[in-house]
Amino acid sequence: MMKLAVLGSPISHSLSPKIHGAAYQTLGLQAEYGSHEVSESIFLDFMETHSPSKWRGFSLTMPLKEIALSVCQEVEEVARSIGAINTLVSNEKEWIGYNTDVAGFSYLFAQMELNEIAILGAGGTAKAALSALASLGKSAKLFRRDSKRDESLKRISAGVEIMDWQDVSEAFEATLLVNTLPITAFEQPELRSNPRGEVIDSLYYPWPTPLMATAKERVLFTGKDLLVAQALFQIELFSGRTIDKPRYFKELRGLI
Repeated sequence: MMKLAVLGSPISHSLSPKIHGAAYQTLGLQAEYGSHEVSESIFLDFMETHSPSKWRGFSLTMPLKEIALSVCQEVEEVARSIGAINTLVSNEKEWIGYNTDVAGFSYLFAQMELNEIAILGAGGTAKAALSALASLGKSAKLFRRDSKRDESLKRISAGVEIMDWQDVSEAFEATLLVNTLPITAFEQPELRSNPRGEVIDSLYYPWPTPLMATAKERVLFTGKDLLVAQALFQIELFSGRTIDKPRYFKELRGLI
């Protein structure tokens, strides 16, 4: 029996148990996938009592994507370049860190034309989007408040155009707007604009999101789409199986 779970805080709204549970049932694998409320302050203690000898792996959500690097004995290159992981996989003795958010974004980006792109935010999800674009030979304008992450952003994408927050209204004029900001950010009046182009919104809770309310039919992919897309690659890592991604994306997305 594979023992798996999603960790984060808050976690009660997570759709990952439903997605993963359905996938392993379809694959005919015996797996137990739960959820645990784990804040950053208790993460290391939690990992001390949940060893790689007993657990196959963990999906990670906020606020654990950076602190989790500290428990890894090995980290894939993509995740290391971003400085964040969302997946821990056991080799029965140690933890290996991965970032399937990058692969999830790449899966979605591959289904659309990529022209003038704007990214809201500069955290781990923004870095994953930027890395996915870079792998496709694309870049973006990235709008952020704090300059402390600028160097790491440029290492991920040499062509990224880093924009000051005072110019954030320009983001809403882009052909494609990618939101990676948390829900609380949309209390700010400057983010209540109506996007002129298409939208990818990394949020899925609460539903509908503020951008879904303003952009409506121009929202190509939501946080639910991204959640399923990145889960496809987690499922492969946890199960050791190669899956038919278009089929599983359609089936799993239909569940949530």
